[in-house]
Amino acid sequence: MHCTVDKLTDFATQALIKTGMSEKNARLSAIHLAHTDAAGIHSHGLKNLRGYIHKMQLGAMNPRGEAEVLREKGALALLDAHDALGTVGTTAAMDKAIALGKEHGLALVTVKNSSHFGAPFLFPARAAEAGLIALLLTNTDPNTGVPDGRGRVIGNNPLCYALPWQGHHPVVLDISLSATAAMKIIRASTRGEKLTGNVLYDLNGHYTDDPAWFFKGGALAPVGAHKGYGLSVLFEALTSVLSGGTPGFLVKSWLLALDTPNAITHTVITIDPTALIGESAYAALDAYFEHILATPAAEGSQGVHLPGQRAFAKYDAALAHGLEMPEDVISELQALASELALTFEAC
Repeated sequence: MHCTVDKLTDFATQALIKTGMSEKNARLSAIHLAHTDAAGIHSHGLKNLRGYIHKMQLGAMNPRGEAEVLREKGALALLDAHDALGTVGTTAAMDKAIALGKEHGLALVTVKNSSHFGAPFLFPARAAEAGLIALLLTNTDPNTGVPDGRGRVIGNNPLCYALPWQGHHPVVLDISLSATAAMKIIRASTRGEKLTGNVLYDLNGHYTDDPAWFFKGGALAPVGAHKGYGLSVLFEALTSVLSGGTPGFLVKSWLLALDTPNAITHTVITIDPTALIGESAYAALDAYFEHILATPAAEGSQGVHLPGQRAFAKYDAALAHGLEMPEDVISELQALASELALTFEAC
């Protein structure tokens, strides 16, 4: 179904306001979710809006929550999101990290007691548009196995970085440390699809193509086996440990435990690339990107792209001309409209 990004944003804003969010936080959250769909990341966009609102209605997410600065020390800051939707705490953390990064050249801001925010790429991209290098880390519930083990042991602790690129959208990598995202496993199950690749373990620690095992206690597989496993351990230290937040092994899934606060931690690191060598840092980044783009295309391919370029091409097209929304997402939004006595006219 063809929809416009602005109308999708307006509907999501109305739904969140009706659930108790302030107009400001509802709007920034709606923009984030609708713009995630604009980039083609439908598993992490407005598909989750109904679940977020159900969580608020159950009292496990605070629609009126605001991020509070608990402590600052030089270029470091600790925030508490008070169980708000993840867009609220992460926006506040990114705002703080941008300001501190510009002041000190390097900053680290961590925010605890937050929740799921969908796809993270727009948060670091905003810092990169302000001229900074940015890294966003998040811990999650234990949904991922470890090599030679059985069961869910670690989170798939996502990371997203953004690098400034003069005259272009930032270069952005947005990945989790599992071989695929949990939301994509859930979507495959909903659609009755089999999984491809070694992305999910069954209860015996063997790979399976049946997404149903995820709901029976099966574990996501770490990306690159020991590589994703090792990075997940580091990211847990940089999130829950630094913030004093809930450790990943005690975090509950935002979706599969709707009546329990998610209580995850996000950490933002920003770096001013000009702090040591001045404006030439931007030219050096540009030169590196152009070097990569000059790579000869593989036979039958359309050529090399930088991380995030394909998503931003979809994003620009969707903002200008609208986008085709998957039927399962439309069904969720229509059901939400009925539950909240709203009219869904985005498409």
